[in-house]
Amino acid sequence: MRLLVLGLVLAFAAGTAFGYGSYVAKVPNGDAFSCNTCHKEKKFYDDFKTNGNKWDETLAAKDSDGDGASNGVELQDPQGKWRENKPNPKIPGWDTYNPDDRTSIPPYVGVAPDSWGRVKALYR
Repeated sequence: MRLLVLGLVLAFAAGTAFGYGSYVAKVPNGDAFSCNTCHKEKKFYDDFKTNGNKWDETLAAKDSDGDGASNGVELQDPQGKWRENKPNPKIPGWDTYNPDDRTSIPPYVGVAPDSWGRVKALYR
């Protein structure tokens, strides 16, 4: 009987961990920070949950961690157009930053994605 109870507890725990881990695939470039994408300060998680556990224009426009960069800028999808099961967006010359970590701040905060190439060209 103990083994049955232990087995059920372990199965439930593994299923729960897998379920939360699957949220990483629900945001663009979520694998860059794994579970810390939502669980560093939990502000992005709260916004993600309030938004119906989905990535879209609304969540991309928010600045969950309050660092001055929108979630979309930090995850390389400023417009929130990426959808689950699609290739991760990659903006040339940009890195991925954590939308749930206020110390993870892109140096290009406030620069429109379509003008970044022009800004970089000034420093070549």
